[in-house]
Amino acid sequence: MNMDKENAVSNALKQLSINKQKSPTLDDHLDLIHTTQEEIQAQLHNIEVQSTQTSVDLAQLFDRSKNNNQNLNRLLENVVAYSKEVMTEGNATKADMNRIFDKLEQLETVGKEETGEVANMVKGLLEALNKQYKEVGGNTVREVKEFHSGLKQSFQCEVGDIGASLSGIKDISEELKSGIKKNKDTLDSLTEKIPNVEHISDPIVREIKSLNSNSEATLQKILDRIAQLEKPQNYQEQFNLILSKLSKFEETRAEQDNKRQIELTNKQQELESKISHLENKYSTLCNSYTQKFHEYQQLNEKYTTLVKQIETLDVPTDMTRLKKVRQFHSSTPTTNFSAKQKRIASTPVPRSADSDFINNSDEGF
Repeated sequence: MNMDKENAVSNALKQLSINKQKSPTLDDHLDLIHTTQEEIQAQLHNIEVQSTQTSVDLAQLFDRSKNNNQNLNRLLENVVAYSKEVMTEGNATKADMNRIFDKLEQLETVGKEETGEVANMVKGLLEALNKQYKEVGGNTVREVKEFHSGLKQSFQCEVGDIGASLSGIKDISEELKSGIKKNKDTLDSLTEKIPNVEHISDPIVREIKSLNSNSEATLQKILDRIAQLEKPQNYQEQFNLILSKLSKFEETRAEQDNKRQIELTNKQQELESKISHLENKYSTLCNSYTQKFHEYQQLNEKYTTLVKQIETLDVPTDMTRLKKVRQFHSSTPTTNFSAKQKRIASTPVPRSADSDFINNSDEGF
């Protein structure tokens, strides 16, 4: 009997030694628990870091949204102010255009009145001249022309006669001079022989002087007659002067009107260019405002999506940590050691049919 007991104990110890190598111990379980705790702590730390980063990002987004709202409000205020300025300038330009049109109408009326006055003056002058010509006679112009041509011809003839007489006088004077020289020579030669030479030379000198004085008198008479002949041309000269003055007045008036029209057209073009420039600015501002408004809408949509995403995220708390630890423990694979509780006894017990493990009281020590 004692031998049988010893054999049973030895067999049980052998089986314990074999099964001891196969089954995990408490140290392994504790190491696993420590590693899982470290992993859980690392994950919790990462979650905290991510939560702080998301909170910082949310604060930045909130600040950016505030700044965008402020900028949009300023832009709207600027657009409203600029639109008011554009409206005021447009009203001012309309008033200026109305003034310009009024001035143009006034200039047209004034120009018509002045041209009418000038035309009336010209008509009056022409009527006065016609009356004068009618008083003189219908054929006075022809008579004056014929008389003028006759006077010219007679004057030419007289001038030719005067020229011929002057040339003859010159020839005579030269002949007289030569004769005087000859006479002087002869007189010089005869002075010794003939006394009282002055009685012979004085009358000759007097005749020469009388000829010279007569020629000057005839020239003066001719000049006086020419001056008298030029008097009938005064009417024609007056008429020509009036026509020249009228033509000059019309030219100056046309030049002034052209200058005024050019100045007015230039001012109108400048105003039109200013209006177009203001319209372009207003259109650019409207486009920029629409772009900014679309950008603001996009940012608002992004902000709402981020808020929804943040709300859907699991915020780490103490309860969630405990839940995750429990889930982790529940997800670990169960072993025979943890699943089934074994009885600890001082004496060995035969093994069950389910497992090959046999526990002993000395095994834990």
